[in-house]
Amino acid sequence: MSVADNIAFPLRMRRTPKAEIRQRVEAALALVQLEEYGGRLPSQLSGGQQQRIAVARALVFEPPVLLMDEPLGALDKNLREQMQIEIKRIQERVGVTVIYVTHDQEEALTMSDRVAVLSEGRLAQVGTPIELYERPQTPFVASFIGKMNFITGEIRGYDGDMVVVELPGNAKLTVPNGGRAGGLNGKQAVRVALRPERLRLQPRGQGGPNAIPGTIETAIFVGSFHLLLVRACASAPELLQVQLPAGEGALRFERGDEVDVLAEAAAIRLFATASA
Repeated sequence: MSVADNIAFPLRMRRTPKAEIRQRVEAALALVQLEEYGGRLPSQLSGGQQQRIAVARALVFEPPVLLMDEPLGALDKNLREQMQIEIKRIQERVGVTVIYVTHDQEEALTMSDRVAVLSEGRLAQVGTPIELYERPQTPFVASFIGKMNFITGEIRGYDGDMVVVELPGNAKLTVPNGGRAGGLNGKQAVRVALRPERLRLQPRGQGGPNAIPGTIETAIFVGSFHLLLVRACASAPELLQVQLPAGEGALRFERGDEVDVLAEAAAIRLFATASA
C-alpha cells in the first residue's frame, strides 16, 4: 500500500465516507509535514519519515488516547532526538493525551508533562519532569532520572533550618531541611545525592562551604562538557562525577590535581541508608 493508503486504513475499517477519508489523510500528512509523500511506498521513505507516517496513521481517526511503546528505539541518536521534538510538537498541536513508554530517561524528561517512574512493577514517583529531577523521593528515582552521585554520610545535628552531615574524612555539608527525603530524624546514617552538573571544582584548600576534598583520577572531554572523575573522601574513597561546561575554566583541571568539590546546598538530597 502507498503512504496515503496506509494512513487511510483505520478510516476504511471504520467505514468513513471516501471524501472524508481523502480530506483527513491530507490533513494528517500536513500535520507531519509530508504532504507530498502520499503516493510513495513505505520502502521509499527514510526511517524518520516512516515513523512520522506511523504517527499520522495513529492520529488520523482522532483517538482520545494514544499509546506509544518505545516508538523511537530503533532509530539512531540524532534521528531519535529529531523525532522527540516532532512528536512533542504534534501532540501539543492536536491536544491528544499520549501515554509514552520509554527506558530513555532523557527522552522521558524531554517529551513529558508528567512522568511516572516504575520500579519492580510499582509506582516509585509521579510528577513533572522538574519535580522528579530536582526532588526525587527515593535513591532509585534519583539515579534513574539523570546522573547522580551518592556518598555515605551521617547526620550530626541541625543548625537552624540546615542539616549538618559529616562525610568520611571529616568533610561536612550543610543541607537545607527541604533536601531531606521522608523519614530522616535525629542522628543517623544517610546517602548524600549530588548531581554532577551541580558541582564545581577549585584547587585544594581555598575554602568555601560544602567543600569535599578529592583527587582527579580521570578527565574526559564529551563535547559540550568536561567529565571529571574525582576520588573523594580519602579515608573511605568515593568516586564522584563532576560535569563542567566546556571552556577554559575546565581546562585548568587535569588528572592528579588535588581539588575541593563544591556542592551547591540547594541541590543536595539526603536519603536514609535503607531507602531503595
